[in-house]
Amino acid sequence: MKKKAASLLLCTLLLLALLLSACSAPPQQAPPAQPGNTETEAEGEGTAPEGEATAATPVELRIHCDYTEDHPTGLLLAEFIERVKNDSGGTVIIKPYYSGVLGDYTTVFDEVAQGTIDMTFGAPSVSYGEKYNMVVFPYIASSWNSAADIYAKGKFIYESYEQMCADINIKLLTLHVVGAGGLASAKMPVNWEQWGVPHDILLRVPNTALFSVVMKEMGYNCQSVNWSELFTSMQTGVIDAFVGGHPPACYDQFRDVIKYYIQINNFFEVSTISVNLDTFNRLTPEQQNALTVNADWVFEQSLERGESVEAEYLQKMRDYGIEVIVPEQAVLDEFAAKCREIVWPQLKDVIGEELYDGLVAASASA
Repeated sequence: MKKKAASLLLCTLLLLALLLSACSAPPQQAPPAQPGNTETEAEGEGTAPEGEATAATPVELRIHCDYTEDHPTGLLLAEFIERVKNDSGGTVIIKPYYSGVLGDYTTVFDEVAQGTIDMTFGAPSVSYGEKYNMVVFPYIASSWNSAADIYAKGKFIYESYEQMCADINIKLLTLHVVGAGGLASAKMPVNWEQWGVPHDILLRVPNTALFSVVMKEMGYNCQSVNWSELFTSMQTGVIDAFVGGHPPACYDQFRDVIKYYIQINNFFEVSTISVNLDTFNRLTPEQQNALTVNADWVFEQSLERGESVEAEYLQKMRDYGIEVIVPEQAVLDEFAAKCREIVWPQLKDVIGEELYDGLVAASASA
């Protein structure tokens, strides 16, 4: 028994000796730092010298779009987005919201100015005054060819509108000619081809004098309805017809509630690609260039494709059972002449004398 106890004591002493030896061993030194090992370099070393360009910070921008994803303008927006992504090296990602899901165009324009929405590809709004609808001045352009000249960069409308946008903290990237306007109806308007006689229908107009004055002078009873509420208003019979659309929009969004479409060319629908100015200024020059260059491309494409798209959608409406009427050129010429004689002077105070005089001169030279 004594031998076993002595053995146990000896083992315990040996174990304690080993433990004490391990605790007192000197610590191993870490290997010397290798070049480029930022974890061991002094703070501030390894950074780019002051003034040297750094890589662009990737940004994601939300863009409102008035049109459906398969509308020609929606398809053009998708191309624009892809081109911007490629030209910016993948640092500008634009996320589209189609069919006005971010709000009616009348409120979205203001949100872009405030920066709560980054961009818009849609119609202008009069929330900052009627003058912001100068791009849809009635019968300002008589054909696609004249529209190409009137709305081009460097011309009066573009230069004026660019400054007006800057005044409310918006960067105008381009104008986009969507299409010539028409009248879509559930009922055939009586004597529609005659200026100034009663037409016996209730017509929706956008909430701007640039539409209401001309249509009242043509002989229509008018009522303002927001675009976002238009389908329901047509469906329930609150109104009989509307202006403010063009062939692709009328077919894509309203073909189930209209029976007649008359291509009266009362205006050219012109939308904008615009971005909040502060957001634009925060981008690098390369990112800004990706937006501006491809916005110019959108304008060119809208004109190059415009007439063929218009013809395609007029035929789609015919195929769907909608009666399409394209007036004789003499009728359209009379409408334009009457509008310029009777309506334009009434709009001088609406948009201001300076803009009015510029628009009259621009139309005369187109």
